[in-house]
Amino acid sequence: MLKALTLLILVMGLNLNSIAKSSSEERKHLNILFIFMEDMGLQIPAYGDATAPTPGIDKLASSGVLFENAYCVQATCSPSRSSVYSGQYPHQTGHMGLAGKYGYYMKPGFTTFISQLKASGYRTGYSYKIHVNPEQEIAKHYDVHNSIKQFKKDKSDTKDYNRAIKYFDKFLKDSKKDQPFFYMAQTHDTHEPFNRGPFKTAPDREPYRTLKGHDVKALPAFGEGLSMQGYLSTMTASYYNSIQRVDAFVSGCLTLLEKHGLEENTVVIFSSDHGPSFARGKLSCNELGLRVPLIVRWPGTQVAGTRSKKLISLLDIAPTLVDVAGRKAPQQYEGESLKELAITGSTKKWRQNLFSEYTSHTTIDYWPMRSVRNSRYKMIVNKLAGTPDGEFILAGGRVQSEGGSPDIDAALKAPKGSSSRTVYEQIKNPPPIELYDLQKDPYELNNLAESPEYQAIIKELNMTLTHWEVETQDPFADPVYFKMFTQAQIDKQKSIRKWEQENTVNGFWSKSIAKGDWTKLIEYKE
Repeated sequence: MLKALTLLILVMGLNLNSIAKSSSEERKHLNILFIFMEDMGLQIPAYGDATAPTPGIDKLASSGVLFENAYCVQATCSPSRSSVYSGQYPHQTGHMGLAGKYGYYMKPGFTTFISQLKASGYRTGYSYKIHVNPEQEIAKHYDVHNSIKQFKKDKSDTKDYNRAIKYFDKFLKDSKKDQPFFYMAQTHDTHEPFNRGPFKTAPDREPYRTLKGHDVKALPAFGEGLSMQGYLSTMTASYYNSIQRVDAFVSGCLTLLEKHGLEENTVVIFSSDHGPSFARGKLSCNELGLRVPLIVRWPGTQVAGTRSKKLISLLDIAPTLVDVAGRKAPQQYEGESLKELAITGSTKKWRQNLFSEYTSHTTIDYWPMRSVRNSRYKMIVNKLAGTPDGEFILAGGRVQSEGGSPDIDAALKAPKGSSSRTVYEQIKNPPPIELYDLQKDPYELNNLAESPEYQAIIKELNMTLTHWEVETQDPFADPVYFKMFTQAQIDKQKSIRKWEQENTVNGFWSKSIAKGDWTKLIEYKE
């Protein structure tokens, strides 16, 4: 009898171990929640700006690793997103400007992280948008599409974060417990206009509060001397209110993970495609445009609540996600997985230089720039500065600003000699080289490029940048290609300016004249 009972216990134990092992094998990968916002910079308490409360983001930062020096690769929507998906720079894929009718897309040969996750058995979904061409090549790897069309179908708006939270809740309810998931949670909140329709306030609950123009100060990147009056103060306040709506969205998503018992087996990443829509932000290579929030919470992290000063690129997102899925990153990925930094704060050798670029946004704002920074200094190269082609494009008044920018108007009225007036006049007539000491001048208000004592630093950074251009096969390093691309852009801008002179209707955006086609240049071969 005793022998039989002992044997039964052993068999039951083996069965229980087998069941546990089976369950572990069925779910061998962590879930992933990627909260990816739009046009949102570092204007939050976690990065030192306490203008608006963000308890949700603060909570995430306290349980994860906050990266202080995270950069996008191009401060425009589609190029940045294309790089996140493909793990490559825009000049490598061809997506050097906005998706849609403006003529930019990723040429064949890219491998997206989402395709790798699907190959590892992930259930996938997103809210809001993809906004990368060819969109279908990405969309086909998503199981659930809570797209702009879905918001409209539900008589909602992409700035309705509560609706986006409900989409995520349904996604979790419909997911199988034994299948890992990837969800890209997004809203339109921090994209200008910040106060569209009913979305003009902060969430109606504590500790959020709707800010007015008199509650906000000029962003440090605006410089000193400009007047925070009228539309500029209202727009700035609206931006902070939209950040509070983002925070409510983050809180809602994190609460759902807890509600569904998924907090302990889900990697959470919070970031943004680029900085805010001010003249030294979006469409620029300045810090306001390139630096983005990045917080990673990894289950089992040993460094919760810490901060990292490592130089991080959004190119690191793709290899990180592929790493979570247990796959080896494709060879063409330019970034590195953040796994070890997020789990242990590893001090292993990391990149010493960080690169970003800008080519164009739509069909009227071509202004090719390249930038490189090391631990202290940053150099920006304005490739057309001081040339006849550059003068023609600058005369159009559409360089480094998306539409009307009230910060430009205010800064150009600031007293002569003020830092605001100086840096914004530089936007109107950029120098060939900009050099900033980010340690002493984090908001890039003092261009050191003409100072004799910094010429050795410029020479070193220029050599580093040139090496990167060659290594990544930047076509703009080829004078023939550069001239061809520039001429095509000038021809397009001439046709648009002519159309504007001949037509009295306001705006050409909805007209066929706004369309671009750069196929021959994107797929150009010598």
